[in-house]
Amino acid sequence: MDHEIPQSYDLIDPGLITVNRPDRQRQSIDTEGLISSIRQIGVINPIIVRRTEETLVLVAGERRLECCRELKIPVPVRYWDELSPTESRVIELEENIKRADLPWRDYALAVHRLHTIWSETDSEWNQKQTAAALSFSEVWISRVLTVARAVESDNPRIAQCGSIDAAHSILARLSERRAALIVQELIEEDESHREDESPSSNPVPQPYIEGNHSQGNHSQTLVPSISHKNKPPYSPILVTDFLQWAPTYSGPKFNVIHLDFPYGGAGSVTRQAPDVYTNTRDVFWDLTDCFLTNLDRIASYSAHILFWFTMRQYTDLRRRFLENDIHTPFYPLIWVKPNPMSIVGWLGGVEPHRVYETCLIGARGGRRLVKNRNNAYSAPRVSNPIHPTQKSEPMLRYFLSMVVDDTTDFIDPTAGSGSSIRAAEDLGARSTLGLEINPEYAAIANLETNKARNLRILNKRIVAEDEGEEETSQ
Repeated sequence: MDHEIPQSYDLIDPGLITVNRPDRQRQSIDTEGLISSIRQIGVINPIIVRRTEETLVLVAGERRLECCRELKIPVPVRYWDELSPTESRVIELEENIKRADLPWRDYALAVHRLHTIWSETDSEWNQKQTAAALSFSEVWISRVLTVARAVESDNPRIAQCGSIDAAHSILARLSERRAALIVQELIEEDESHREDESPSSNPVPQPYIEGNHSQGNHSQTLVPSISHKNKPPYSPILVTDFLQWAPTYSGPKFNVIHLDFPYGGAGSVTRQAPDVYTNTRDVFWDLTDCFLTNLDRIASYSAHILFWFTMRQYTDLRRRFLENDIHTPFYPLIWVKPNPMSIVGWLGGVEPHRVYETCLIGARGGRRLVKNRNNAYSAPRVSNPIHPTQKSEPMLRYFLSMVVDDTTDFIDPTAGSGSSIRAAEDLGARSTLGLEINPEYAAIANLETNKARNLRILNKRIVAEDEGEEETSQ
């Protein structure tokens, strides 16, 4: 069928046009559907070619060129040097998007720049039109544009992602977590309006400040009420009994809760001393029941819970989580401790030594992980522990990285050495709080936590100074 081509276009024998593509981009060209369309209405959009001394080289429109070759009809062309800057930029971006080897970040940026150009040209242009122009779904274009904006802003959260889908998943989870914070703040604000204005007979315990303690004579300095609005500069660990604290707590809720109660039973470290929870199964279940009974006082409606336990407690503990609407995967997290100091089996000489500990990870309110990671991590025990049951900070950082980010309000009701507090702060938690029944452990843990904070600040200053020197030298 004859098709009228505008006079500004030339009709060229398709055999005179050269196609230059690297070997890695060579692929079969599907022309079946397009040939049928060209037979009916002709070639609507001309191909783009670049003029050289020897020949015409294809820039854009290979499928149309191949169709015209199969149909043995002239192909309408426009010349690269006659295009406006905007037209040439659009064509360049469109061709980049079609490349199979284009890195996903470059792909996302190319789509975003095309969408921007079209939007600047037409005030009514939208994502749906971009999707139609590029022959993609509107959902995909929306996803790509969201990721592209994060790439342009150098969002560190997606730095290690391997695809647009992976980056979008992380950004979607972040959006959900920030929305959950807003909802929780509205809930807390509403609850505060309902409370009696009179002072509470059970005030919230204040953080223990190290510095005034010697030979068992510990003193405390009171600080303003705990708030998630800004990370407090004071030490994060209170000296208090969780069993007394939880039933009276009425402050801000937490969205990541780390629980490491004494397990009790054979094979566990046993220490009977003042201001230390007795290491028995009864105490374990007393602490567990206290937490679950006061869950709504402590946990946000959207929260993650990491709970260390032994496999002998697995069935009952998981059942109690599910009964309290805490979604819990069947398989726990596993900390493998590859060193000779293993935990002796129940039947010495019959059972093998146990070199791992287990932790349930639960989600409240459908909360999704910050990122998915393997459920097992190998790290040795702490060589010089502050607390007899101290957990490895590298291991805690690994597991907590699945649930902690800068939207996290973190609590550990039996903080011990403070290793979980330091791990959460390393991961950027916006607020942290620990409870510890023993003043001596709390004092040492607060000291170590403040050392870690100071070191983190120093490292940031060094990095900022190095970056400043690099910019000056450039």
